Amino acid sequence: MACCIGFTANSQNTISIDVAKGKEIINKNIYGHFAEHLGNGIYGGLYVGEKNTTIPNKNGIDDDGIG
Repeated sequence: MACCIGFTANSQNTISIDVAKGKEIINKNIYGHFAEHLGNGIYGGLYVGEKNTTIPNKNGIDDDGIG
């Protein structure tokens, strides 16, 4: 078992993405709705308040949540 753990710890992972093969377009309206049903997903999550100076935001929405 220790032999296998040492082997995987020294391995290197790579990923290749061929952007030329991306032909399908995902409808922008599929993702993002129902965010209000995620408990703290809006208040304390996406919406941080317009007067919040500690978290970078635009019109009160956390910059990390703007796509």
